[in-house]
Amino acid sequence: MKNKLIFLSILSIAIFILSINFCYAKPPFTTNEFTNDGLIIEYPSYGEVKVNQSFKLNTHVFNYSDGTNITNETAGCLLHIYASNGSHIFESGMNFSVEDNDFFVTIPGNLFVLGHAAYIIQCQTYDGSVGGAVSGTFLVTLTGETLDKEGYHGAHIFVIIFIMSLFVGNFFLGKSVNLEKWHNKIKRDYEGRNYVKLVLGSLGYNIMKNSFVTYYLIGLLLLTAITSFIANFNMVAMYDVFKVIMNIYLVGIIIIGLYFFSNLQEWIVDIRDQLKNEMWGIE
Repeated sequence: MKNKLIFLSILSIAIFILSINFCYAKPPFTTNEFTNDGLIIEYPSYGEVKVNQSFKLNTHVFNYSDGTNITNETAGCLLHIYASNGSHIFESGMNFSVEDNDFFVTIPGNLFVLGHAAYIIQCQTYDGSVGGAVSGTFLVTLTGETLDKEGYHGAHIFVIIFIMSLFVGNFFLGKSVNLEKWHNKIKRDYEGRNYVKLVLGSLGYNIMKNSFVTYYLIGLLLLTAITSFIANFNMVAMYDVFKVIMNIYLVGIIIIGLYFFSNLQEWIVDIRDQLKNEMWGIE
């Protein structure tokens, strides 16, 4: 019984750990670029963007000499996007928002493929007297967040090994638990009117008796950890496969749940009849 409680506690901790996203988003910040032509271009940093998801770029342009905000009344801006092979995949003029007082453009998500890409923001007054351009690179990832460093990769591997050890631990725990003794204790809890222990003991007993439930939950933890690990390495082909497997597995939880509660209901009816017969002295 104590071993069962310890195992369930470890399983709960594992679920909590995996509920935390293994990818940590890069904090947003503003990049300031001073051009030699008298313009200051400020824009949210291109760090990472999510593949197949549209992205909105906002840009503020100021006059370097006095800090005056440049609007679409006096200037215009263009955005260029380049793929990792150097091809020019996107070019668009930027709109202007009077409410936000900045230039903006929405980049279609279908332009992005996994890997590095580059951009150029080009702004110029209509009379051609003042202009400037800034450039940089960004990374397209499966999650749209910063890829973990080596330390986090190690953490992923540790969690995967830990979850696999739960399979082994559950197997040996099932061999060591005396289900008949546990069953008799549940009867004593009922006779002693200890309903809290009765409910918890009954639930734990049936989970251990129907060990496929525990194995299935551990499998879900393992799939979640592996899918997150694959996303960290931007392995898109494997990621797509594991996402399909994960969706099928999640549907399977419903079937497993229905089967488990069906068995639980049968057990409740059976133990009720046993207790009733014992009260009447029927063996």
